[in-house]
Amino acid sequence: MYKIAFLLSLTVLISASPQTFDRKHFKVGIEYERSLPMTGGSDRYKHRNNFDPFYVTVTASAKKNYVISYMEVSTTTDADGDVVFSLVRGDTGSKSLVFQLVSNNTEFLSFSYMVYGIKEDEYKKVMNIITLPRNNSWRSECQFYSIVIVILLALEKECPQDEVHKSCSFYEEYTCWETPELNKRVKTTPKRLTHCRSGCFCNKGFVRSYPEGKCITELTCRDQELLATMRKIPNKTFDF
Repeated sequence: MYKIAFLLSLTVLISASPQTFDRKHFKVGIEYERSLPMTGGSDRYKHRNNFDPFYVTVTASAKKNYVISYMEVSTTTDADGDVVFSLVRGDTGSKSLVFQLVSNNTEFLSFSYMVYGIKEDEYKKVMNIITLPRNNSWRSECQFYSIVIVILLALEKECPQDEVHKSCSFYEEYTCWETPELNKRVKTTPKRLTHCRSGCFCNKGFVRSYPEGKCITELTCRDQELLATMRKIPNKTFDF
């Protein structure tokens, strides 16, 4: 009788213990400055036999007049499960992508994905896609890549004053304020990105006034609300 009660209580404890999961995040492509969401989705599959690999293949396409710049995929499995992500077809600049998820040692696979893209003509300007006749000699190879590099440098993207274009940066820009009203300072430091981002960045000695705002000198990055209050005090002058 005591053995049966002990086994029942043990079963209840095991079933009541919190279930742990393993979550993974995959990203392919390049996050260009004007990338926009194209398409996405999510699904959940239960394995019939968690010891055999389970395959999921998904096709994602860009909108009309757009090409795919990058894609993000998130997966969830049992704690001991494993997921392998692979890009079957397509790449940055393609109209569509086909990716595959292979899971194993898990009772289920849950995933979601989002595809981003930019306008096709903007992508062509960035990448400067050209076709030149080539042969197998190493000298022709060098000439070909030299021409590509020269043209890419000549067509470097123009940026506003006090900004410079970077093709790949792994850090967020520092901003002074959270909104254009300039009344709430940003206290968090820029974080390192898991992928590079291209676009216009403030020159050295300048910071972004607010997200999507213009670049200003570091010395003018001040608390405008405090400055306005201090200036209301009579017979006092303040140099900020």
